[in-house]
Amino acid sequence: MLKKNKLLRSRLEEAELKSYISQEVQCQIMVLFRYHWSGFSFYELYLKLLEKNIVIYSAQINNEDVFRLGNIGHILYQDLNTYIDYILEEIDEMREKI
Repeated sequence: MLKKNKLLRSRLEEAELKSYISQEVQCQIMVLFRYHWSGFSFYELYLKLLEKNIVIYSAQINNEDVFRLGNIGHILYQDLNTYIDYILEEIDEMREKI
């Protein structure tokens, strides 16, 4: 499970998303990312990903909005990479609108 978490985290960080929690204290089943650009809409991203059977979760930590991605359960690496591709595709589309 830790390898899948690292894959999720590293691919999204390569796309310039910023993790909320440092790698040293990161849990294995959930990764949190900051909304670090103006014009980001959690709800828009949530709906787009839900169409592809991917669920993300919103949260607020220390008055900062973040979204959470889980990687728990039986998820194959191929499926995880596909999910990450979908997430990055939707985020890229959101960035183009800005």
